[in-house]
Amino acid sequence: MKSLKNKYYFWRQKKRYKKFKNCSLPYPFWDKKRDTFEWVYFDEYRQTGYEIQTNLYEALGNVSSSGVTYHYEALMYGRNDPEEKEAKYQMIESHCHSFDEIVGCVYRYPETFYIPEDCLEEYSK
Repeated sequence: MKSLKNKYYFWRQKKRYKKFKNCSLPYPFWDKKRDTFEWVYFDEYRQTGYEIQTNLYEALGNVSSSGVTYHYEALMYGRNDPEEKEAKYQMIESHCHSFDEIVGCVYRYPETFYIPEDCLEEYSK
């Protein structure tokens, strides 16, 4: 039953996005039926053939196969090293892949959020 649902889903997707078969860059698509806005492009290496993203930034990142990383430190519960026996609250260096995620981390850890000096260059680009 599950494979039948998958086949139906892929068939619907193929029908919906067939006009993007020649698009190698993200193209805006508004689907009236589903009331959604997406960025679609054809990717020959994907099983379905189409890459669908709701965010242009992520779609362009997938096309260029490059990602942006924003490093930060905050007081979080966890381990700095895998060898540590216990998790505890400590300053831990972490990272995000979009500026929206960074804003979320600032709201999550407002008192202890810190950008290391050697990582400030990432934020100015």
